Formats: sequence, C-alpha cells, structure tokens
Amino acid sequence: MMMDSKILTNKKFFRIINLDEIFHKYHTYLWIMPLLISIMIIITLPLTYMMAVFIGDRYTISLVSDAASAAPFSGYFSLCTDIIAILFIITSYIRCKQVEFFLIKQFKLNNNNDDIVDDDDDDNGNNNEEDDTTTTDEHRTNGYLKKSTKTEENFQIDEEIIAKLSWQNYRYFICMILVAIGLTFVGNFPCNYHPFPHAFGVVLILFSLIAFYDQIYICQKLYEFDRIESQPISMTILSCLIIIGWFIAIATGLIASFQQESKILTLMNNDLRMKWTDEQPGSQWFKITVLAEWITFLLYSPIYLMLTNRMKQFHNWQKIFTN
Repeated sequence: MMMDSKILTNKKFFRIINLDEIFHKYHTYLWIMPLLISIMIIITLPLTYMMAVFIGDRYTISLVSDAASAAPFSGYFSLCTDIIAILFIITSYIRCKQVEFFLIKQFKLNNNNDDIVDDDDDDNGNNNEEDDTTTTDEHRTNGYLKKSTKTEENFQIDEEIIAKLSWQNYRYFICMILVAIGLTFVGNFPCNYHPFPHAFGVVLILFSLIAFYDQIYICQKLYEFDRIESQPISMTILSCLIIIGWFIAIATGLIASFQQESKILTLMNNDLRMKWTDEQPGSQWFKITVLAEWITFLLYSPIYLMLTNRMKQFHNWQKIFTN
C-alpha cells in the first residue's frame, strides 16, 4: 500500500484560514512564494551586513548572527526571518501537494489496472515519445516499469518506490517546518543575549540538508519516470556546496575555539567573538568560519530560484486546490 501523507491530504488541515481556497483562487501566482524567499535571502543578508558594519558598530569580520544583533537593525532582521519562515512553510506545503499530485495522478500502482492519465501532459513537461509495441528490459529501470502501446502509454511503478517517495515528500515538509522554527529562533533570540536558544535554532536549520536531499531524490525519480520534471543537476551541486559550507564553518569554528584557553565556550564569549582581532589566537580560522557561513546562507537563494522554475512550469494547481 502506498504510504499516505495524512497531513497533506487531510482537508481539515489549515482549516482555520482555509489555505486550499486561497491557493485555488490565486493558483497562477503560487510560484511567487519560493521566488520571494530567494529575493529576501539575497537582499536581507547583504543589507544586514552593510548596516551593521558601515552604520552600526559591528566588527568587519562578523558572523551573520552577530551582524544582525546590532540595534536597531536586529528588529529588521527578526522581521525578515519571521517572514521567510512563514514562506518556508507555505512553499513546502505547496510543493508537497504538487509532488503528491504526480504520485497519485500520474503514477500507477502494480495492483491497479485502471489507467491514471493526466489530461494536461504538456503542463507537466512530459516529452512525447514515439509509440512502441514492445516491452523489454530497457523499460524497467530503477524500479519503474513502462509499458507502451500504439494508442497510449501506461505506467506502473513498484509499490516500494512510491511508498518511499511519499514518505520522503512528507519528511521534506516536516523538516522545512523545523527549519522555519529554527529560523525564528535565530532571528528573535540574538546570540549575544540568548546564546543557547540561538544555538538551538541553528541546529534546527541544519534539517534543511535532509529536506534538500529528499527534494533532489524526488526530482531525480520524476525525471527518470518519463521526464515529468527536469534532472536536478544544479540543485544537487548547490546542495553539495551548502553541505560543504556548513562542514567548513562548524569545523573551523571549533578549531578556532580550541586555540583559546576556554576551548569550546569561546564562541559563547561575546567580547571575543564579536571582535576577534588578528592578535587573538585562532583569528585566521575564525575568518574562514565567517566567510563559509555567509556564503552558505547565500547559497540558499538560488536553491529556491530553481524551485520557483519547477513550480512555475506546473499548470494543474486547480486540480490540487479545489473549492
């Protein structure tokens, strides 16, 4: 049996504000949600740095959180992170419904002989192929079985694969909720006043790595299955760079900390962390930490640009969100 994403299919979900009705009414503009995330990230971070360093009193080599904690800019940063967090949840919900549509409407289970054919194949980016009367081993790859006839094409997918894709779609949604919660912690609990809630928020943001993996896996399977979506090559590269960036930032931060007498608690020392001069031990490692962190956060922007393109090319939103 296919694993149902109960939260995503339950019509009572989000009933308080009736999101489905809103999405149905404005379905042609849903792709703007991830675009807004991309724009806000690429604008908020540089502006925060420039205001904190050139207008405020922050040191040039500052972590994102330290630059954002400068008054009065901390309030603007907090507002932006809250807006982005809300957009994260809305975008991930919409994207999950889109993937669910592909799984339910365009995939056919092995024990189901009824054809499930989308009326608007062109809307999903499917490539029309020449008709074929044979079914060979070449039609079965990566768990998929493709049968071709002269008049139509019927598709079947192993129950194991569709259950895995459904689970990963659901897990992506849950991870992005955790990321949104983490982002609100980071934005509303400055590290210089509330270091531990701030650190907890950073840990939650790391769940984005799992979310990106799930999204890449789903996109790849959709590509393998009759080219429903394009192959996620750029998304894969960017996700790998984000993982590397997080690893470098954490590793070099720990190395810089251990060169101080207080060891791991060094990063909790506001006076040192906010003005880690060249005379201090570990300053070079800390510079790498700062650079890696800023680049890593900025790389989230093009990820959502790619998601924008995938959602914009989809034209069956009215079939998903009904009144």
